[in-house]
Amino acid sequence: VGFAANKVVRSAGASGLAVFVRNGSRHGYAASRVAAACVVAAAASFCSLGFLVLTNMIVLAGTNELSAWWLTAGAGFLIYSAVIALGVVAARRRKDTALRLWLAGRKLVGRIRRRPLDGETVGLDDLYEAMAAARANGSWSGRVLVHAVASKMLGAAMLLAAAVATGLPISIGGVLLIYTTALVASLFSVVPGGLGMVEATTAAMFVSAGAPLALAVVAVALFRIFDLWIPVAAGAVIAKLELRKLEPVVSLEG
Repeated sequence: VGFAANKVVRSAGASGLAVFVRNGSRHGYAASRVAAACVVAAAASFCSLGFLVLTNMIVLAGTNELSAWWLTAGAGFLIYSAVIALGVVAARRRKDTALRLWLAGRKLVGRIRRRPLDGETVGLDDLYEAMAAARANGSWSGRVLVHAVASKMLGAAMLLAAAVATGLPISIGGVLLIYTTALVASLFSVVPGGLGMVEATTAAMFVSAGAPLALAVVAVALFRIFDLWIPVAAGAVIAKLELRKLEPVVSLEG
C-alpha cells in the first residue's frame, strides 16, 4: 500500500511514510522509529540510483557516447544530491533549526485539523535517537543498500524481459542504460509515477537503438504494466481490504 501511495501521490515519499507509520503503530512501533527506517530506505534507494547513473556515465565516457543529455542529467542529479546532503548535515548539526520546523509543522497540522496541538518534541527526540541507532549499526544501512541495488537490477531485468518478449534487438548493457535513463526521467518528472515522461523516454531510446517504433511501444507498455500498474492495483485492493477491517472499529467508536 505504501508503494502504491508513493507512486500515485507525488509527495517525496510522505504519503508512503504515512502508511508505514499507521501500520507500525498497529504493531506497537513508535512513529519516529518507523520514520527513521523509511529515511534509511530512501537514502539507500537514492544511493543505488546514483551508483547506476555513475556506472552508465563511466561506460558512455569510455565509449565516447556521453551525450549532452547525460551530462545535464548527471549534473542535475549531483546538485540534487548535494542539496539533500546539506539538508541532512544541517538537520544533524542544527537541532534547534529542526526543532523550529517541527513545531511549525505541528502548528500547521493543528490549523488544518482546527484543533491546536501542543509543542511536544518527544517525537522529534525519538527520531534523532532512532537515526543515531541506525548510524551506530552500519550493517543495517549496508543490508538495505544491498536490497536497494538488487531492486534496481530486478527492474532492469524486467525491462530486458519485456524487450526479449517483443523481439527487440537490444543488449543487456543497452537495457541497463535505458532503464537508468527512465529512472532519472521519473525523478525529475512532476507527474506521479513519471507517467508519460518514462514511457516517452524509454520508447525513444529503444527506437534510437534500432528498434521499430511499434515494438518499442509494446515493450514499454508491457514493462510499465508489471513495473507500475500491477503493484499500484495490488496496493489499491489491499488498501480497500484494510479499510474494511477498520469499519467495525470506526462504527463502535461512533
